[in-house]
Amino acid sequence: MKLNRVNQVQFLRFVAFFLLFAYHASFWIPNYPDNQLSGLFGLFYFLLLSGVMASYSLYQKNDIEPTAKNIFKYFRQKLVKFYPLYFITNLLAVIYTVPSLMVASHSYRELLVKGLEFVATMLMCQTLLFKPYIYNAASWYIASIIWLSLLNIPFSHYSRKIMKKDKAIRKFVLIAVLGIVYSLMAAVMATTVFHLDESQGITAHPFIIGGVYVTGMAIGNIVILIRERYPSIRLNKRLFTGIELAVVAMSVATITYQGPANPVLFVLPIILNCFVLIVFMLGYGNVSKLFAKKNLVKLGNITFEAYLIHQVVIFLFANVNNWATDSRLGNLYALTFCFVTSLVLAFILHQAKQNWYIDSHKTKQISTSELQPIRNSAAIENAI
Repeated sequence: MKLNRVNQVQFLRFVAFFLLFAYHASFWIPNYPDNQLSGLFGLFYFLLLSGVMASYSLYQKNDIEPTAKNIFKYFRQKLVKFYPLYFITNLLAVIYTVPSLMVASHSYRELLVKGLEFVATMLMCQTLLFKPYIYNAASWYIASIIWLSLLNIPFSHYSRKIMKKDKAIRKFVLIAVLGIVYSLMAAVMATTVFHLDESQGITAHPFIIGGVYVTGMAIGNIVILIRERYPSIRLNKRLFTGIELAVVAMSVATITYQGPANPVLFVLPIILNCFVLIVFMLGYGNVSKLFAKKNLVKLGNITFEAYLIHQVVIFLFANVNNWATDSRLGNLYALTFCFVTSLVLAFILHQAKQNWYIDSHKTKQISTSELQPIRNSAAIENAI
C-alpha cells in the first residue's frame, strides 16, 4: 500500500513546538502563569508522533529482518541525521554553563564534573544517567529518541505479522493501552521506590517514556489499517471535519487549563494526543486540509531545528540581557525576540540541510523525478 504524505501533522508539530517554547521560556519570567499541561501536551505529541512516524515510514519499505546488523545500521542512520545540530547546540551551551570563574577560582573538581557531564551528553547518555537537563536542556529528547529507535525494526517486523490478522486493530489498541500503563507504572515506581523527581528527568528516561513511544508505534499501525480496510470512510468529509473540530476544541481546553493538578490530568495529554494523531494522520476532514496548506507545512518542516535551537537562544538572551523583569511589555519583547530568532535560525539551517541533501544526491546522478519523493518522505519522517 502506498501511503500518502501527512502534511497536516507537520503544522501540528509547529504548534507543539510553540507550547514547549512557551513552557521553557516561562522559567525566566516572574509571575508567569504555570500551566504544566501545555508543556506536557507538546512533549507527548512529539513522543507519540516519533513512534507513529517510525511505523508509518518503515511500513513503506520492505520488511526488515530484526537482526543486530540491520538494527545497528538503522540506529546509525538516525544518529547521523540528528547528531550534527545536537552537537553544535550543546557545545554553544557549554560555553555559558562552564564559566571561566571555575578556572580562576581553582574549582577543578567542579570543572571535572562539568567535563564528565559534557562527555555523557555527547554520548547521549544524560537521560540514562538521570541528568537530562544539563547544557542544552532540550536535547534530552533527541538522546532518548535515538535510544528508543532501537525498538523500531523489531516492532515493525512484529507488527507486520499482527496486521495480517482479522482483529489486528484491536490488538494494536491493546498494545497502545499497555504502553501507556507501562509508562505510568514506571513513573510511579521511579517516584515512590527510587524517590526520583522531575528534576532528575523521570519523564525523560527511555525506560520510563518508552511505553508511550510504543503506543505511538501502535497508533501508526492503527492508522495504516484504517486506510487499508475502510477506504470508504474518507468520503464522510463532513463527519470527519466535525471530529477534527471536536478534537481541536478539547486540545485547546486542555492546554489552557489553569486549575489544580492531579494524576488524571497528567494522563489526559497522552490520551488526547492519541486521538489527535489518529484523526489528523487520516486527514479526511477540512481542518486537515487547512493545516496542509503550503506555508503552514513549512513551519512544521523547520520544527526539528527550532526545537534544538530555542533553549540555547533563550539561555543566551537571558544571561546577556538579564531577562527577569516584571514588565509585561519587556517580557513580551523577550518572548517575541527569542521565538522569532529561533525560527529564523531554524529556517536557515533547514534550507542549508536541504541544499546539501540535494547536492549530495546530484553527485550520485539521481534525477529530479527520483529526488522529489526522497525529499517529501524525509520531511515527514522527522518527528521533531
